[in-house]
Amino acid sequence: MLFSLRASPRTHCCNLTAGKPKPHDLDSLALRHLGVKTASYAEIVGKGAKQIRFDQVDLATATHYAAENADIILQLQALIAQIKMQGRLDAVYRDIELPARQVLYIMERNGVLIDSASWRDKAANWAKNSLILKRRHTRRRGSHLTSTRPSKSRKSCSINSACRLRKNAQRHALH
Repeated sequence: MLFSLRASPRTHCCNLTAGKPKPHDLDSLALRHLGVKTASYAEIVGKGAKQIRFDQVDLATATHYAAENADIILQLQALIAQIKMQGRLDAVYRDIELPARQVLYIMERNGVLIDSASWRDKAANWAKNSLILKRRHTRRRGSHLTSTRPSKSRKSCSINSACRLRKNAQRHALH
């Protein structure tokens, strides 16, 4: 369950903090929730020009590092399970977040293509339906509603943004 914390420090599935977002990497979670300072990967393999590959690390050091991470993961898993049950978040995690992770992974890997023509048509339909509803309301109530339609410049800005997103997605799809 928590192996994704090591693989993807940007995970949002277990934000145990209120307020300002905090790092979700294994070392930060261990320090924040268990009060344990773990050896970082950089401490084991070094940094910069002195960095070595993990397979070149002394066997005893590598074994201790791996065992420490496994132990921390198990301790955090137990803590997170308690927190999920207290806040009744287990169903949200099991029924929403776990099934959505594969879809989100594919979206992040491939990018998202926005069909600006389709959105332009939808926006025109929404504006038309809004006008029809406004007229109906005016006839029934005998009063005039103030317009809640976004300004033209704002609308064109969102359409231009959608076009830029589409062009970027197409460019990434070609590579």
